[in-house]
Amino acid sequence: ADLRAFSDWLSPLTFEATQRGFFLKSTVGTGDWFLKDAEFQRWTAGHTKFLWCPGNPGVGKTMLASIVVEELRKHYLQPGVGVACIFCDYNKGGAQTITALIGSLLRQLMTSGSAVPDSLSSLYNCFKSRLSHADLSDLTSALRSQLQLYSRVYLVIDALDECSDSTRDQFVSTIHALAESDCLHVLITSRDISSVVQEFINDSTPRIDIRANEEDIHTYIKHRLRSERKLTRLVESNEALQNDIVARVTEKASGMFLLARLHIDSLASKLSLLALRKALDTLPKEIHASYNETMVRIRAQGEEECKLAHQVFMWLTYARRQLSVAEVQHALALLPDMAEIDPEAIVDVEILTSVCAGLVVVVEHDYHWRKFIRFVHYTAQEYFKGEGSILFPDARASIATTCIKYLSFDNFWLPRDRHVDDDDSSDKSMEKPLLKYVAGYWGHHVRDSEASLCASTKELLMSFLHNPVKVTRVMKLYRRLNFLSRLQVYPIHIVAMFGLYETMTLLLNTGTSPDSCDSKGATPLIHAAENGHSKSEGGRTPLSYAAGLGRKEVVQLLLQRQDVDADSRDKAGRTPLSRAAANGHVDVIIQLLQPDLVD
Repeated sequence: ADLRAFSDWLSPLTFEATQRGFFLKSTVGTGDWFLKDAEFQRWTAGHTKFLWCPGNPGVGKTMLASIVVEELRKHYLQPGVGVACIFCDYNKGGAQTITALIGSLLRQLMTSGSAVPDSLSSLYNCFKSRLSHADLSDLTSALRSQLQLYSRVYLVIDALDECSDSTRDQFVSTIHALAESDCLHVLITSRDISSVVQEFINDSTPRIDIRANEEDIHTYIKHRLRSERKLTRLVESNEALQNDIVARVTEKASGMFLLARLHIDSLASKLSLLALRKALDTLPKEIHASYNETMVRIRAQGEEECKLAHQVFMWLTYARRQLSVAEVQHALALLPDMAEIDPEAIVDVEILTSVCAGLVVVVEHDYHWRKFIRFVHYTAQEYFKGEGSILFPDARASIATTCIKYLSFDNFWLPRDRHVDDDDSSDKSMEKPLLKYVAGYWGHHVRDSEASLCASTKELLMSFLHNPVKVTRVMKLYRRLNFLSRLQVYPIHIVAMFGLYETMTLLLNTGTSPDSCDSKGATPLIHAAENGHSKSEGGRTPLSYAAGLGRKEVVQLLLQRQDVDADSRDKAGRTPLSRAAANGHVDVIIQLLQPDLVD
């Protein structure tokens, strides 16, 4: 148990479920062309340190990466040889930090046994001391020591381009430094984009361009023709039609596995040979058009199914992080005038995915084995972000309203543990699985839609803010989720923290003091400044307010930030200096007249 806890402390990421999930979805026989490539053979033989494998969106890079990992484990794993993998994911940027990624490599390469290896004793002592997390330098040093226990380590990094820019910069430089060890051999897949190439690749780096091999696409289509029940019944006795489907889907897929999948999904929905042939004649040849065609099929399902699909797409498009299946189910089950979630309003996950016509998938998370729901591909997310204002114009207000209603429930669950984890095994957590998301992000969603919230929703928000029990519980959970220290705050500090200008006005109109201090003496203005909320509707910045009020400590805090313009003008044309001068705040005037601060 201690070893498992130590592993979880190193990193919550193992990528085992991700690897298994992708490999099980791959079609037997696909990817053989890559495994037989001379450059891949040279890399596995240890003759090259890095293997660069770029490819366009949708060609099957991640599936191929999972096939490579399985091949390495099956044919190369032996005493003294290690295999590790990283699957970068645009949806998990918040969780896939540099320390989590390096920590994951470390836990994957920990030698089997029931005790912590000697090479990790210093890190283990940090863990026993109950430090919140390990330092990057300590993790890197420990990983370097761990690599010395192996004669060869294969590392497969998939979708490097999906890392956030800052994480990718650190990750690449760390891997480069670790690769000075003779044993480490790294294979990387990514889109062939300059930001990745410039950081990592030079002219001498061995390269295999990933493409959707025509033979692989044929194999995939034939597999789907055998496994899709309705499609099989339509074509099983017509070999010529089967061959026609294989040829035309391959042609229209234009080297993209994703397009081939969407095309077969479309054909599999047809109920007659005539409908099938018509669909085959009109298959789109590019991904955006294919998504449009899928949306036409979704609208044709019926009003209830179409509405449900749109709600799923809306939440996945505008959510601030990846959502679990249970979170989406509860978000959609919150009906108007509902005081609590009715279990009978929960929609089964198979129905949720089926109405979305293949555009969303359920995946297993590597940590605690929770199931998450996500778009089938990042291009689908981009499609809905681009079309969002048309498909769901009220999305931001709708999500904010759901969050506020959830906050207003009377029977709140709050974890009593020493720390908050993501384990949904607790009965209480299952009762309100959306609570952690709402506690962490309600303020962001309200800020995105504050002006468009209806009067009843604003009243509900004010009712929540004036309920000290609910506010205390939600903020306690918020602090735990964001690793913040204990702090007693009041509604006005919370509103300032999230930059809710309209709500701030409502609070001030009820007599709340703008100078209220939290338990550490910070005012709402400081909370707004620390969280980067730069301007009010009148164009006034926190610096403008602080200067006008003569708050020299706040002014000093703000002037230390690189993103603060000391000479900014509000809509009335006033600068912070003019505000300070008008009110006779000499100390603040001196602060603002420092060289290079104002023109």
